[in-house]
Amino acid sequence: MFYLTSLSSNQEEVLSNGIKSSLLSAGLLIFVYSLFIYLGLSHKGLLENTPPEQIIPKIVAGSLGPIVSVIFGIFIYFACITTAVAASTIWTDFIHHYIPKLNQRVILAVTLTIAFFMSSLDFTNLMQLLGPVLNVIYPILMGLTVYNIVIHFTKKNKDL
Repeated sequence: MFYLTSLSSNQEEVLSNGIKSSLLSAGLLIFVYSLFIYLGLSHKGLLENTPPEQIIPKIVAGSLGPIVSVIFGIFIYFACITTAVAASTIWTDFIHHYIPKLNQRVILAVTLTIAFFMSSLDFTNLMQLLGPVLNVIYPILMGLTVYNIVIHFTKKNKDL
């Protein structure tokens, strides 16, 4: 639905599809995180002294066995790779759009180099590095999002 939103030129259809896709995404996130909470609570004994990055693999190995654990690892690998490719592409296009003088290949190479070094950090070190930055940036981004939504709808109401 989200991709259909970008293809439509009818503003009401764009808004309708955007709301539907947002509600669907929110519902799926709530469902998935509820399952994570349930799994964590039901495998509490298994997870004592487990590092944060090993919680889900340990639950899978403990409840479904080693063969499914390998298959799960393959799924996680492909999920991470596809996310990294999409995020790198979007970031490269974004930077190139605002700074067209920069070559897209150079932007992509710098992005992938940074991503490579970030991926070599373990989860705890990564969170120590990014935690303080995200604690500052997230509230600002949330406020900016709400501000832009309010501006968009107040501007639209003034045009009517």
